[in-house]
Amino acid sequence: MRSYLGAALLISFAFALLACASAIKQPEPQAEATKEADDMAALDRLRGEFIAMYNAGDASTLATLFTEDGLVMRPNALAANGRVEIHSFYRAHLVRFTGRLAVSSEEIEVAGEWAFERGAYANTLTPKTGGTPTVDEGKYLLISRRQPHASWTIARHIWNSDNPVPALRGFSPPSQILGRLSDRVGLPRRVTDLVRQTHPGGLCCMRRLLQSEVLLNRTC
Repeated sequence: MRSYLGAALLISFAFALLACASAIKQPEPQAEATKEADDMAALDRLRGEFIAMYNAGDASTLATLFTEDGLVMRPNALAANGRVEIHSFYRAHLVRFTGRLAVSSEEIEVAGEWAFERGAYANTLTPKTGGTPTVDEGKYLLISRRQPHASWTIARHIWNSDNPVPALRGFSPPSQILGRLSDRVGLPRRVTDLVRQTHPGGLCCMRRLLQSEVLLNRTC
């Protein structure tokens, strides 16, 4: 009798476990899709607010869209590290120019607490002191971090222009500078020829040296 009772209890316990297991809700595809849609909408709002504040010339509000340890990696300059430096950068920039920024987001990936966005931009910059507007077109990368209450802030921002680098006025082409150096300070021609043939990028390095005040003004 006891054996039958024990077996019945075991069977009842097994059924109870199965019932509990089935009661545990598995992540529903619909819930995941809703969460993804919410993230995309929040990132769209963040990007839209960035554009609006930039075009409005509001550097103070613009800086608040970044994390405290945010990083802005701008072209041809040191990175602005932290919200204070980011604010200083945008304030100095927007004091000089009125910007009309347009952005096309081409790719967004969310991975846990981070979001990665890639796209293209076009920015019309008009000097506030007067002058001809310039249009800068290029690409950008944004890395955003999730905050409490499903909001996002920008953690890293980098962009670079697709426009050709403007020619430097008053400077000779590298080949001419190397020739002048060879003639005036006795640098063998075979050295400059070797630089051209084996490492074209070395011309840029030598050009920077030759454009220094000592070499350009005193020897060339």
